[in-house]
Amino acid sequence: MKTTTLITFLCLASWSAAEPYDLNRSLQEAFKNRNAVEAGRLNVEQAQKKMSALGAYPGTELGIGYSSRAELGATDNDFYISQALDIFGKSSAQRKIGEAYVARAEAYLHEALIAVQGDVIVRYFEAATAFRLQESTIGVSEIAESLLQATQRRFEEGKIPEVQVTRAKLERDRALQISRLRQSQYRAALTRLKAAIGVTNDVEFVFEEDALTPVADGNLDNRYDLRLLRAELLEAEAEAAAARRSSMPDLELIGLRSPWRDDPTDFGARLQLSWTFNDFGKKKFELEAARKQAEAIRQKIADTRVIAAAELVAVQTELAAALDQITAFLSLIETNRILVQKTQLGFSQGVGTLIDVLEASRSLRELEEEVAEARLAANLATAKMYQTTGTLIEVGE
Repeated sequence: MKTTTLITFLCLASWSAAEPYDLNRSLQEAFKNRNAVEAGRLNVEQAQKKMSALGAYPGTELGIGYSSRAELGATDNDFYISQALDIFGKSSAQRKIGEAYVARAEAYLHEALIAVQGDVIVRYFEAATAFRLQESTIGVSEIAESLLQATQRRFEEGKIPEVQVTRAKLERDRALQISRLRQSQYRAALTRLKAAIGVTNDVEFVFEEDALTPVADGNLDNRYDLRLLRAELLEAEAEAAAARRSSMPDLELIGLRSPWRDDPTDFGARLQLSWTFNDFGKKKFELEAARKQAEAIRQKIADTRVIAAAELVAVQTELAAALDQITAFLSLIETNRILVQKTQLGFSQGVGTLIDVLEASRSLRELEEEVAEARLAANLATAKMYQTTGTLIEVGE
């Protein structure tokens, strides 16, 4: 019994000490859990292996043969060992192509990270907004409940007609229904957020700070599409270099043994230089094709950069407008909250009317919803800025 109690206590202590999920931890876990990110990492590893294979030094060849009739078949090829000598850089040219493959895989990995980051940010701030709206409706429900109590008291005192009590009840019930709706929306937002992070168990989220820091500069070099185009440009240039190197001679060092039938056995070496002196224009066409491809990619890079720069300016404009809305609405909320308190007090003292309280309360709720939506718009615009610039948020361990 004591052992069971101790285990239960330790489990509860561990659960209570678990750090709640903020945006930083949400991104950490998403980068660990999402299969798209793991697939991107595996593709990078595959490209690195392929680069090593392409850039490997030519292999050593060993040949052993035997002819049934001495006058037919090979002579000094009965036994030999051959090693190609890459003094003209053909292997390094192939390795450059492999480096382009790695750069392309890294661009795709960056694309996956940016996509996961954007997904988590959007879901996180949607959940934060749903949380704020839920809190707002709780406050409105409390106001509606206190208004109903004040209305019933004044009716019992014979100061107002019964119809006002009925209206106050309707307003209270309406506030409760909206509160239940907001709670359901918050639970749905949490479900989407957990899916974006890649967790299935129940975890605690904290939305204390729901403002995403904008990107400090407008550098577009980290955009995944520009990185991908630069990788394609690197590949085209590497293929052009490989085409030039392929016309260079092949040098081979061969170690020979005299045929099996010869006695005594003799050993020797041979240095063989060979090249193709006429390929009917194949290498020329390959080189021209690679150059044309490289130039086409440069044009794509320039076009993509122009479009991305315009998109960044548009996003910055959206962000500025959302921030202005937040500032304006927050000042209105403070004024409206004071108005609600005054109208409630006036109604309870027989000075104001029920209509005044209902209108002030409804106005406060609408302003709180507009602030929450403006904050969401600002955070979504900032998230779009991260995506537009290809910037990854630095997450702590």
